[in-house]
Amino acid sequence: MNDMKAAVMAARDHASAPLRLIWIQPGTLEDMLSAATYLDTTRELRELGCRVTLVAPGIPGPRQIRGVDVLCLPQPDIYFFRQLIFHLHALRFVLAQRHQADIVLIREVSVIWLLPLLFLRLIGGFRPRIVADTRSVPMAVATRGNIRLQLRSAFFGLSNRLSNWWADGRTAITRRMADTVNIPQRKLWGVWPSGVNLALFATAAADRHWPDDTEPIELIYIGSMEPERNLLTFCRAVVAANMRGAGLRFRIIGDGEQRQQLADFARASEGWIEVLPPVPHAQVPALLAKAHVGVLPFPNELKFNVSSPVKLFEYMAAG
Repeated sequence: MNDMKAAVMAARDHASAPLRLIWIQPGTLEDMLSAATYLDTTRELRELGCRVTLVAPGIPGPRQIRGVDVLCLPQPDIYFFRQLIFHLHALRFVLAQRHQADIVLIREVSVIWLLPLLFLRLIGGFRPRIVADTRSVPMAVATRGNIRLQLRSAFFGLSNRLSNWWADGRTAITRRMADTVNIPQRKLWGVWPSGVNLALFATAAADRHWPDDTEPIELIYIGSMEPERNLLTFCRAVVAANMRGAGLRFRIIGDGEQRQQLADFARASEGWIEVLPPVPHAQVPALLAKAHVGVLPFPNELKFNVSSPVKLFEYMAAG
């Protein structure tokens, strides 16, 4: 987060003037697992004196999400059209505020939707600098026959190439990510990995009860339940270890494509596996306080090798 601050602060036109930043996040912050990346960073930048307008999908109008003021724009729940409509509203907002902003920070996937800004720049009618941030890449899995995955991967590739060409600057979640998506060194403003609000997790370690020889070792995973995250494989490993007397209990908290399959497996696991629904982020520290080991059973795959998962930092902050 410090690198992010340094990169943004370095972009001021005048050192004495507060930085004016429009930050467009195309995902709903109410239920996004990585929402702290945007909400906590916005809060800290504002505490530094920056004027940050965080824009995200939601019920239209100004709202507070986890104590942070957010400007919400419409995004209907219709595949493809939800992003088109949200970005049309975002484009209109940016154009209306272009003389009151120094930087417009976007995800690289927003570049295509905001191409009209390129035309305005070419004719000299757009002032703020455009910075494109990359925090994830598509899974390198077989997509034959899956048109949606093929389109998503192609869309990301095109968005990334346009970002490298058109944006004034780029940022990335890790240096390996910047190298993987071929961000030109001259355009790399900074690298800012995931972070965590230490104060929120401060009591987790103190509240933890470590097991004695008669109690199970509590394992926990909080996040997305997608097949590529190896959760079912890890569940099978827990059962196999317990058959040999390991004394493990694994709680999986979240939602996703594989939730039902994991729940079915848990019901036949003699109580060794438990699948629970998502919880508000404020409840995560208390859940981690009840666990002894945080689990990230991710595969040796590019998407995870170049990333910086928020869960890792939350596990560490919880002791």
